[in-house]
Order: sequence, then C-alpha cells, then structure tokens
Amino acid sequence: MEYKKELIVDRIEEELVVVCEDLQGNIINVDRMQIEGQVKEGDILILKGEKYQVDEASTKKRKREIEALVKGMWVEDEI
Repeated sequence: MEYKKELIVDRIEEELVVVCEDLQGNIINVDRMQIEGQVKEGDILILKGEKYQVDEASTKKRKREIEALVKGMWVEDEI
C-alpha cells in the first residue's frame, strides 16, 4: 500500500513556496516545483511518488463540508 500524505494549501507565497497544513495541524512549506499542475488556496494535495498532486475529489468534498458548516451563520437584516 502506498503511503498517502495529505496537505491542505493554506497560502501561496511568491509563486515558489506553498504553505500547507497537514491533518495534524503542522505547517509545512512545499517548494512549488514539487507540485504537479495548478494549485490554489484550499486545495488538498496528495504525495504520489516524489511529487504532490491536487486531489480534486477531496478538495470538492472539503469545500462542500465547509459550506455546510457556515450556512446560516450570517443573517442579513431585513430593511
């Protein structure tokens, strides 16, 4: 079984360093050259071999979960 290391992209700095958080909350800097394809804040990365790749399915699932959590948190005043 291949070890899967998952990271959540927190921010991208100077197009060279991607600051990520692992599932334990540790901050990890990843060199942009270690990531295949396009990456943006909030993406989930999975280590496959020597490179990280965006896990589209996990990223979409996480976004849906966050949207469900914040739904209804803000109530707009009626005028």
